[in-house]
Amino acid sequence: MKSFQLNEKTKSFLAEYQLFEDDLIQQVQLQHRLELVAAFGIQKGMRVLE
Repeated sequence: MKSFQLNEKTKSFLAEYQLFEDDLIQQVQLQHRLELVAAFGIQKGMRVLE
């Protein structure tokens, strides 16, 4: 398996909400989702149709 490093924003989010403490796959997916939010410029209050 390839080594993966979580960035500080993801680590902070995980710690603040106490999420996925023992689930690396979910942590990596969360980081990807946070990066998508940033890339698309999604702001608080906006709606996203999935």
